[in-house]
Amino acid sequence: MPIFKQACGVVAAALIVCLATGAAHAQTLRFLTGGTSNVDGPFYSYAPANNTGPSVIPSLKLKPAKRAKHPYYQGLKAYLANDFKQARKLWEQSAAKGHLFAQWRLANLYRMGKGVAVNHAEAFKYYSLVARQYNGDGLSLSRLQVTVDAIVKLGHYYRTGVAKTNIKADPNRAFALYQMAATHYGHSGAQLALGEMYLKGKTVQKHTKRAVRWIILAARKNNAQAQVALGDIYWIGKYVVQNKRRALTWYMLASQSARKHEADAINEQKIVIAGQLSEKIRDKASRSAKAWRKKYPLRKSQQKVGQVATVTPKKAKVSPANPATTVVVPKAKPAVKLGPAAPAKAN
Repeated sequence: MPIFKQACGVVAAALIVCLATGAAHAQTLRFLTGGTSNVDGPFYSYAPANNTGPSVIPSLKLKPAKRAKHPYYQGLKAYLANDFKQARKLWEQSAAKGHLFAQWRLANLYRMGKGVAVNHAEAFKYYSLVARQYNGDGLSLSRLQVTVDAIVKLGHYYRTGVAKTNIKADPNRAFALYQMAATHYGHSGAQLALGEMYLKGKTVQKHTKRAVRWIILAARKNNAQAQVALGDIYWIGKYVVQNKRRALTWYMLASQSARKHEADAINEQKIVIAGQLSEKIRDKASRSAKAWRKKYPLRKSQQKVGQVATVTPKKAKVSPANPATTVVVPKAKPAVKLGPAAPAKAN
């Protein structure tokens, strides 16, 4: 434990230096008024290192009545009622007073365009405020999870940059942030991002085995996009020995792990893939998926529509140009950048 605390202290010190040098840069951001980008993602992206353990990210359940008058908790109530505009206004009041969770939630709202036009500059600003409060072992577990998640979000932003803003691509910084979050805290989004970077070999030297290892670590935490990536990798056989049964297995698992906004696309792809395989292979894939799920169960929040039953295939031919036969490694979810503002080429 002392060794872990010492490591946390070293990481914290390095991040503080990084954030301090990037503070002026963050203050000069120009705002976006809308549009789409590759930094879309679910409201929560953090998965605890122990895939079977509960996440202590602050839930949307309201606290006791004595806190009900606090703007932050009133914002939670508004969010639960799908009144995102009111939630944003209330959280802005709390965020102005330095409320960590309000700042983090605001960043998510601006990133996804809930109750406000998508504004990545504002999201970046709030993620930066949260990330600067990272202090290793000096934070409670819930605060630690939120700050680490903000660090990963910054990494996503630095990885590609955002057009028409001062958020410039700095993939080297993104890699450093991912490495810290993935290695020290087991953040599945960071693990997936590292796998993608090693797979593409643009920022770091290409290393297929290392890439697959990182993606599998994310998949073990039931990160649906990591499972989709593995399905695509095994379907094509470009980076590993082709194994279509294993590809279908990963898509079956991904369809279970997927959040609502991901489910339709993943299920459709799973059915297309299954349609090209024999019933025998589909049965084997189903058994493999069941065995994996028994070893790496879904958390209660993920247990929903997905089933590992044999897929009923569509009768459709898929050409090599079809997405089902193309390696589609999902882009990492945007993270905030922590480090000197030295611009780098986009990936």
